[in-house]
Amino acid sequence: ATLLGLSIYQEGLDRVVQKGDEAFFRALGYYDVGFDRDVTSDVVWKSSDESIGGFDRPGVFVGRSAGNVEVWAEHEGVQSARIPLEVFQTSSLGYCDE
Repeated sequence: ATLLGLSIYQEGLDRVVQKGDEAFFRALGYYDVGFDRDVTSDVVWKSSDESIGGFDRPGVFVGRSAGNVEVWAEHEGVQSARIPLEVFQTSSLGYCDE
C-alpha cells in the first residue's frame, strides 16, 4: 500500500500547554488501497521550535518554554498539516503593601 495522505489531531481541544505539561496527538495515514490506519508510532513528529516544545515520545508533545510553535508529522515523504500550539509559563506574583 502507498501512503497518500497524513493527518494529525490533538486529543482534547486545548491548543494551549503549560510549560512542563504534555499534549497528546494521534496520526492517521490514508492509503491508496482505500483504508486508513493509526500511524502515531510510525511517523516522525516535528516542532517548529524544539526549545519551546517538542516530542520526546511518539505523539506526546512536551512544553519546554513560553512561546508559540507549530507541530506536524512526516512519514514516507508525506507531511501532515501543521497545528499551532501555545506554551505558557505561570509565575507567582508578589504583593506588597503601600
